[in-house]
Amino acid sequence: MKPQLPPRRFARSAKRILWLSKRIFAEWKDIEKSFAQVQKLGGLHVLINAAGITGKTNILTQEVPIADWDDVFAINSRGIFLSCLTALPIMEKQKYSRIVNIASVAGKEGNASMAA
Repeated sequence: MKPQLPPRRFARSAKRILWLSKRIFAEWKDIEKSFAQVQKLGGLHVLINAAGITGKTNILTQEVPIADWDDVFAINSRGIFLSCLTALPIMEKQKYSRIVNIASVAGKEGNASMAA
């Protein structure tokens, strides 16, 4: 999969930005490929993980398809872990970098009729 371009408002505020779609975020080989592109541009100084999906809503837990459950965790948990895991070796070489993980309050408190 090819990385998506960021919205213009982000592109103006940064010299280099890599925008990963949620599908890329869930696959380690795609994350590694994307970070390899970033290294060619001169390194990685800030990683912002802000991907998140809710999955199906307004259904009972026993009605949630397993594939939907897997998608939620692939993106919301595994994707963040894999992007950090891939970014850390690049960032450690630079002696200065930051990782920012952004989550929804729904991840902390949950909502009625949402299984994950």
